[in-house]
Amino acid sequence: MPEVSPTFDLPPGYVRASAYSEQDVARLGVPRGLVRHAPTEAPASLDRSDQIDAMQARLEALREESAPPGTGLGPRARFRFQAHGTEREIDPPSNLTSDPSTSRRAGAVRKTRQTTVLRRWALVLAIGAAAAAAGYWLGRPAFDEQEASRANDVTGFGRPGWTPVDRDKLAAILAAETSARPRDAVELSGQLAANRPHLTGTAVLKARACLAARLYADAEVNLERARSAGTGDQSEIAYLRATNFGRQRKLEEMKTSLADAIAADPLRAEFYFARAEIDRRLGLVDDALAWYTKALERVRPGRYPSSALISFRRRLLLIEGGREAEIDTAVYQTELAKPAAAGDWLLTAAAVALQRRDLAEASKWLQRARASMPGQEYLEHIDDYFFRVHAGHADLKGVFPSPAERARFLASSRRAIVDP
Repeated sequence: MPEVSPTFDLPPGYVRASAYSEQDVARLGVPRGLVRHAPTEAPASLDRSDQIDAMQARLEALREESAPPGTGLGPRARFRFQAHGTEREIDPPSNLTSDPSTSRRAGAVRKTRQTTVLRRWALVLAIGAAAAAAGYWLGRPAFDEQEASRANDVTGFGRPGWTPVDRDKLAAILAAETSARPRDAVELSGQLAANRPHLTGTAVLKARACLAARLYADAEVNLERARSAGTGDQSEIAYLRATNFGRQRKLEEMKTSLADAIAADPLRAEFYFARAEIDRRLGLVDDALAWYTKALERVRPGRYPSSALISFRRRLLLIEGGREAEIDTAVYQTELAKPAAAGDWLLTAAAVALQRRDLAEASKWLQRARASMPGQEYLEHIDDYFFRVHAGHADLKGVFPSPAERARFLASSRRAIVDP
């Protein structure tokens, strides 16, 4: 039987497309990757069975030459259609056999492990958490400028060494201070100082928290540490020391610390206003008036104290000192005659009535002032010892803040140099 020699070597397991007859194609289907071959020359004058036998022998020889001993053709080298039980000795090779080197059926597709419902939900939650974290960092509001200015004065935030993480911790400490949680502020500032001992301003920050928590000895230790190190705003450190002494009624030490603050920064109206408040409590009317005047000359828009607050406290000084005649009568009458009189002038009229012990008249002015002024502004003006000594009178019921309201106000406002 003559042998048909192929023009090139086929890979193991492959045959020419021309070896498939129409019956083979109808029975097996066209193998993937091979097309029907239309010969351009006349086919050899061999019987079809002889051609198949010759090709089968040639392919067996190629398998023996190319395949290593003990290994079979992998399933990926075979075709991907199955028709078990249809292979005979005279049929062309196909992928209808099993791979002897594996336990898998030839042509079988490996299945991946199916993801459980719990794992899918865990993946969804992880992606959601990552998206929420990204949204927080990208969408969080800018640092409050007024709070940043106050923090800058105190801690030196913005100087080399302060990272965004430190800024977040600073914001948490300030939030604890303004939400009447001074003990939390002490703990947070202590952690920051312990983790970043060389960071500028941590000692002052902890001293502020201790001062709010009335831990006066700890506040003094941290302020002295900051003063000795020469870091931070020395004028603010001196002012905080004055506040610490004022809370303990150590007036002479307080005045000395305020003098140091003014020497370090002679343009801060707050320092002169605090010095005037000390002399006012000591009954030094002329000295207090001089300090009030200096404070008014140094007022900056948007900063504490405002010119309206300084002028109001100056009028209270004249009223309690028996010198209300020195208040400009024309301005006084003009302001009260307005349909919407300013709240500080309404409170001035209430102070005059209280000084004359006319509680009914004082109650009328106080009620008008509370109705016309924003709540925070009203509390800032009335939270003065001149008014608070009258808080227990029945005729003045409802015009003073409750203890809870006053606690919230004190937590969110600038500390008084002397605790009223």
